Amino acid sequence: MVIHSSLTGTTNENHVKGVGADGYVGKFSPRELANTLRRVLAPLTHP
Repeated sequence: MVIHSSLTGTTNENHVKGVGADGYVGKFSPRELANTLRRVLAPLTHP
């Protein structure tokens, strides 16, 4: 699970880790979102 939030900061990043998310993208950055999705999905496409 990847969480995308309009909020940034270490508190939000820690919350994301606490709920077991695989990735976090704060604010909208298309490049960062794409890189996070590639990282999270890579193990699923290359077992």
